[in-house]
Amino acid sequence: ICTEHLPAAERFTPNVDRPTGGYIRLEVGSGVDLTQPPFNLQAVARRQLCAVPEQTGMIVTTLYQFH
Repeated sequence: ICTEHLPAAERFTPNVDRPTGGYIRLEVGSGVDLTQPPFNLQAVARRQLCAVPEQTGMIVTTLYQFH
């Protein structure tokens, strides 16, 4: 299960590298997607559990199933 704050745009650049700290990827139009590089996790199923609109995007919780 992964909860991530994603940009408002439907398409975004996933996993833009950011320095550690309190800064989030929204500032650069990005969000975490575990199925994209550099993670490249091969999920056999993926289901969105929750999506909550927020001023600058969406807070999304996704369930990934792996073998």
